[in-house]
Amino acid sequence: MVIESIEITEIYPKIFCMNLPLPLDVTDVNIYLITGEVPTLIDVGIKTPFFYEAIKALMKRAGVRHIARILLTHWHVDHAGIAATLAEEGTEIFTSPIDYEEWLAFSKQDSFGTSHEWMIQEWGVPEEKLQAMYDNHCQYQTLFSLPSKISLIQPGGFIQAGDYNLQIISTPGHTRGHLSYWLEQEKLIFTGDILLPDQIAFPGAWLEGKTRVSGLLSYISSLKKLESLGGQRYFPGHSTAENDPSARCRAVLDQIRNQIERHAPAEDVFTGASRLGNGKNGSGFLYYYLHHVFGCEAVQKQLKNGFVF
Repeated sequence: MVIESIEITEIYPKIFCMNLPLPLDVTDVNIYLITGEVPTLIDVGIKTPFFYEAIKALMKRAGVRHIARILLTHWHVDHAGIAATLAEEGTEIFTSPIDYEEWLAFSKQDSFGTSHEWMIQEWGVPEEKLQAMYDNHCQYQTLFSLPSKISLIQPGGFIQAGDYNLQIISTPGHTRGHLSYWLEQEKLIFTGDILLPDQIAFPGAWLEGKTRVSGLLSYISSLKKLESLGGQRYFPGHSTAENDPSARCRAVLDQIRNQIERHAPAEDVFTGASRLGNGKNGSGFLYYYLHHVFGCEAVQKQLKNGFVF
């Protein structure tokens, strides 16, 4: 794709969206620019010359000469990869404290070393399958740089973006520190990957103490939180903006509920993921299905303990 062919749309007064293709299992990502007093990007994509030039084209189209701040929904490379490059130009980067910890671990490659051990021991993933995941991990390492300075924001507070005042909403599940940004008066919400119009992002998995837990329980709570806001429109991290986020939350909750009800535990998570994937053997697909199977089993256990879903 050439820069001149990129479609940039003003989706709401002083809010622009640019959808860009990704060279990953995820095919596209949205970058949002809010103009006004404090020009702000919400998510920025991967670290490549194409993304840098595309962001400059977005700024030119919107009449913005400098980006004051970047608000990240979460740390994954398709959302935060080029943040450090923009930080070198004086842009302030904001993310949640919890996501920053995960981002830092990823930058040091600590996360895969930890994952390697428990995926074998707890999930039964064969060594050769982990090698393919590691190859993906190495590719992702080339698509981001960690900014030397990051500002941490707490959920529940507010932050200015353009001429708008956004409420910072904690929506964990895809990552432990995932954030959404809510414009209450306008009834608009930027949902990152926690609410997508045509898929369910994989639930993360992380340690609480010494116990590895699934993010699916948090995912469910986050969807219920977003449903309760009564928004009119949501701007997702991938695909197109849609109306009625509450209805989409209910639909996703129903999908998750059906998936949990249909899930039959296998001898290990890997076997269950292979069955769920139905022959899709790519490392990205496997990673996705492993986390969903682990999540289904975690929620099934909680349902037996009285969890209401």
